Amino acid sequence: MKIRQLFKKNIAREIKGVIKVGQEAENDVRQELDEYVVTDELLGHFVYFFKQYLKSLDVPTDQMGVWISGFFGSGKSHFLKILSYLLDSNLEVDGKKAVEFFREKIEDQALLDQMQQVADAPSDIILFNTPSKSEDDNGDSKLSIVKVFNKVFNEKLGYSASIPWVAQMEEILDQNGQYTPFKQVFQEKSDLAWEDAREEIYYNEDMIVETLVEVANMSEESARRWIDNGEESYEISVDSFAKRIKKYVDKQPADYHLVFLADEMGQFVSDDVHRMLDLQTIVEDLGKYTLGKVWVIVTSQQDIDELEKDIHSSQDFSKIQGRFNTRLSLSSANADEVIKKRLLEKNDTGNDAVQLLYTSEVQASLRNKINFSDGTISLKKYDSLKDFSEFYPMIPYQLDLLQQVFTKIRENSSAGKHFASGERNLLGAVQYAALEYAEKDLGILVPFQTFYGHLDQGLDHSVRATIIKAQSTPTLQSFDVDVLKVLYLIRYLKSVPSTVENITTLMLDELDADRLKLTENITAALDRLTKEYLVQRTGLEYLFLTNEEQDINREINHMDIPTSKMQSYIGEMIYDTVLEMKKYKYVPFAEKKTVAYDFDCAKWIDESARGNATAEIGIHVVTPYSDDYRNRETLQQLSTRENRLVIALGDSGTFYDDTMMLLKINEYLRNQSSKQNSGMKREIIDRKSNERNDLMKSVERQVRETVQNATYYINGSEVSLAGNPTTKVDQGLHDVVENMYLKIKYINKFYDRDDFNGVISQGQINFLHDNSDDPNRLATDALEQYVKQHTERKMITSLFEIVQVFGKAPYGWREDDILVSLIRLLKDEKIQFKSSGNTMNIHDAMFPRTIKQNPSQAKIMVEKRKVIGEELIRNAKTIAKEMYGKNLVSEKEDDLKEETMRLFVGTQKTMVNLLDEYRHRSYPGEKEIESLLQTLKEILKYQDADQFFRCLYDKRDELLDLYDDIQPVQSFFESQKPVFDTSFKLRKRYEIDKDLLQTSEAKEAGNRISEILAMSMPYDFIKELPDLNMQYEQALIAELDKESEPLLEVIQQKVATLEDTITAMETVRAKFEPVIKERFTLLKNKILSAETLTDLFSYRSQIDHLTQLLSTQINDFISEIQLKPISPMPPISPLPPIDGGGGPIVVDPVTPITKTPEFVHKNKLIPLNYEKIETEEELNDLLAVIHSELEKVLEQGKTIRFI
Repeated sequence: MKIRQLFKKNIAREIKGVIKVGQEAENDVRQELDEYVVTDELLGHFVYFFKQYLKSLDVPTDQMGVWISGFFGSGKSHFLKILSYLLDSNLEVDGKKAVEFFREKIEDQALLDQMQQVADAPSDIILFNTPSKSEDDNGDSKLSIVKVFNKVFNEKLGYSASIPWVAQMEEILDQNGQYTPFKQVFQEKSDLAWEDAREEIYYNEDMIVETLVEVANMSEESARRWIDNGEESYEISVDSFAKRIKKYVDKQPADYHLVFLADEMGQFVSDDVHRMLDLQTIVEDLGKYTLGKVWVIVTSQQDIDELEKDIHSSQDFSKIQGRFNTRLSLSSANADEVIKKRLLEKNDTGNDAVQLLYTSEVQASLRNKINFSDGTISLKKYDSLKDFSEFYPMIPYQLDLLQQVFTKIRENSSAGKHFASGERNLLGAVQYAALEYAEKDLGILVPFQTFYGHLDQGLDHSVRATIIKAQSTPTLQSFDVDVLKVLYLIRYLKSVPSTVENITTLMLDELDADRLKLTENITAALDRLTKEYLVQRTGLEYLFLTNEEQDINREINHMDIPTSKMQSYIGEMIYDTVLEMKKYKYVPFAEKKTVAYDFDCAKWIDESARGNATAEIGIHVVTPYSDDYRNRETLQQLSTRENRLVIALGDSGTFYDDTMMLLKINEYLRNQSSKQNSGMKREIIDRKSNERNDLMKSVERQVRETVQNATYYINGSEVSLAGNPTTKVDQGLHDVVENMYLKIKYINKFYDRDDFNGVISQGQINFLHDNSDDPNRLATDALEQYVKQHTERKMITSLFEIVQVFGKAPYGWREDDILVSLIRLLKDEKIQFKSSGNTMNIHDAMFPRTIKQNPSQAKIMVEKRKVIGEELIRNAKTIAKEMYGKNLVSEKEDDLKEETMRLFVGTQKTMVNLLDEYRHRSYPGEKEIESLLQTLKEILKYQDADQFFRCLYDKRDELLDLYDDIQPVQSFFESQKPVFDTSFKLRKRYEIDKDLLQTSEAKEAGNRISEILAMSMPYDFIKELPDLNMQYEQALIAELDKESEPLLEVIQQKVATLEDTITAMETVRAKFEPVIKERFTLLKNKILSAETLTDLFSYRSQIDHLTQLLSTQINDFISEIQLKPISPMPPISPLPPIDGGGGPIVVDPVTPITKTPEFVHKNKLIPLNYEKIETEEELNDLLAVIHSELEKVLEQGKTIRFI
């Protein structure tokens, strides 16, 4: 039986492709409606759509946007076309509405009724392909969508589609009833049909003007202006278009609907935000103005939700979503079902014949033969007899795969425009393949390369040229060309790697094909194609090459790359990508993950080092390009000599060839980066860059496999390691470390900085008493032995040296762990640290920081500690007992030393504080304090316990004597100091008044106080001071009272004299009376509060000085007043006559005589040069001087007031 005899319908019949406007001949429409397959999925879409559409027949709505999505070949364009037939009230085929063709396809009567209701409502349908109607070739995408809608609407009305302003003119003429006459008159005048002539409107301008003048009753000037300015004055916007549509719809019957069906709208707007927003606005305004009378239905390969990434604003995206409330999505299952029913459906005989083929043996055979390599997406196989019957001679996966091929070719080549416009479609491809095998007998399978024939004429020249070249190459066979076709078909499918296994599956052409033989043939074909530069191998995949790609591949193959560069790159891939190795982390104990060492690791590739070549451990990768590769003994020796894990890579497979090709491509791309290449070459170079990235991944995979399968050598032996490359290398380096660092497991616990400080601190001392508590006791013991041996051999050992020695083989310990173990030995008093000859104190605040610094470590000497004699220890305890009453019980020498030192430091601080008292006053005991401080200083300067205890032993008697001497001093400051301070003040007053004192009581008491205070050790006599202080104070007060009485009397006399003088003169009194009282009262208070006779006697002169000062000020003020003029006295009236007298007595005016007092200081009457008088003459001379001075005052008319 032949393949063509299987099918229910003639496989050779003509089947139209997807939507093509202008191909709506009745026979074509009949075939489309008759053969249209309503799948379950499509039935659901019909139900949902007509439910939404019918609402607008009864209720106004602005929800009239429909978005139909589905990938290439899913049937969305066909579905759109079928919808246009169902919605068109004017369409009839064989006298029937489109809905009549669906009565046998659909059992849902409600849906059929809805379809009939829609078909009966008056409507106009505008079906168009968006890209083909667009004139947006100048890059200006604004308003491009509304221009397309305007264009197809003009076409629908019979107006000019290409010149919108002419369509506007036609519409105006039509509205005025002049359009038909205009066309008739124009044709009569020009002998041209208007529809033909309007495309050359300026060429026919005169005839058009003449026709407008005749038909539209216009002047020639107006008509010509209309034509000349038409294009310039024409404007369109979304709003004006929507209003135009509304105006048109309003003239139609009440239930009229206008439907725009735009195919491939999604592709047209998806990469341009202006177009997207333009579409959204059109649908929004049409909905607003027509309220459901106008519908917009579009198709897209993208779901509307996928457009969000192309929209700059989420708000804009929400608006677009809101305009298309009705969303229908077609899947691949729909395409499969359509193809099975329209093309592959079998007749009864064919169905029986096919089912007989599907035996259990065939089922098992096909399960083994139809297999794909790793990395391939899941592809559908024959799952059942039903599957086999429905798809045969195709294989189920072919339909899905073919859809992907169509999509990728459209996206990746200029041939895409043919696929987008429907010249090549899925249905046609399957029909073509079936026809190719129509005359074959049952048992064949349609191999995938067959589909190439359907695409051939629509492909890029560069692709077809490669196939043609292969067909004409003598060294190639026809089978090689078939392999080449398969490689082209899957070239852009990343989900189906072009491996030999996948190519074999795709080229199966018989149910009982020998897959192994087919694989061998394909492998040989690929080798021949590769040699002819028609195919390029990349790892396990093979890539189809166009002519241009073949030329570039030749250039790449001629790139000169040194083998050393490839070796270096392999090393880079292994160390940086596969192993990602910077340092090696060694974990000695599986149960203690916190104990882990980071080792610097030398990294070698053949004879070259990468990075640090001097690390103590390392990895040495050996490739077949190394001189040592073939010599196993040399590799074993290398692993021992250099303490390295030696990895000898295998030399099979394509790994090295692929790596060399990768480097050649890299070099080629680098050279091309600075060149200006043509568009085609630039595109190929870009693909080469992507290919380079894929090859890099392949090389990475292969290098992992190569390391995985390599031979490993450790310590002179070949070893077997398990796991992936990283695990193997980790395990190998683990063994290298343990072979080299034999004592690294002595460390069972790591210490960080906090632990380090905690071990040093005093709070951790009990933690160290028992060596069994030390998790690193083996390491601590090893360090103790090392220090002990060096000390016994009198070898100077620095801390830096110890850290270095134990940080290397066979130890390999961390510095902090070494230091912690040394600290344990310090605290166990088994070793000691010395710096500059002095023993370091572990409790010093700077100790942790000091021992961690390399420069300091070099200066710190580590030695075994001497055992201190029992006599020295006993001496320290005895001193502590005698001086402080303390029983020191510490067993450790350092603890005893620290406790003793703390006692001494406490005493030292006390003495220093006492010594500060002597800055203010001379107290007894200063010498004893200084002596004790000096002795303590000499003792405390020793940090070394041995030296400390020896010094303390030597100064025992001195220290105890000084301690005894200091006791009365301390008692003095505790209880006697206050009375001593009081006596000190009294002694000072006594010294001042010593020669002025009159009473014996005062003199005796003051003298005794001075004697006691002058003693070096007055402690036993201080008890006398309270009585002496009282006796002296009482005697002194009595003498002060006695001596102050005459002074107070003088003050009283002086005040009385001054006040008496100024009483008669109000101005003078007002000014000086307060001053006199204030100043003398202040002086009086000083006399009453005087503490010494010396102070009291000094107030005598102050009285005279103050009296003189005030009297001078008063005299000066009075003189100033007298210089002012005095008004004359008025005349005195006559007195009455005295009895017996003759008449009135007249008294002459008398000028009043005012005498101003003049203060004369008695102590100034005698000139200073008069020191003594020996003769009467000298007496007379003095008297004359006094007389003269006093006479001068009287001559001035003043009264003398002595003061």
